[in-house]
Amino acid sequence: MSEPAREVDYATKADVDVAVERLEERMRAEIATVRMEIAKAETRQTWRLLGGFAALLTLFRLFEALPLG
Repeated sequence: MSEPAREVDYATKADVDVAVERLEERMRAEIATVRMEIAKAETRQTWRLLGGFAALLTLFRLFEALPLG
């Protein structure tokens, strides 16, 4: 009969608690990173929209200044 290649490892409650704590810490770090990326993207988008509105407003003001009629 063949024997198992190695003995079965059993985790204690303390081992499981440590593993869960490490996992939660990693999850918090990942969530913080994603939130920071979302905030950066929102900021860039806001500035782009603001720039677009400013450009349109400038064009409309220039069209008003033209002597067309």
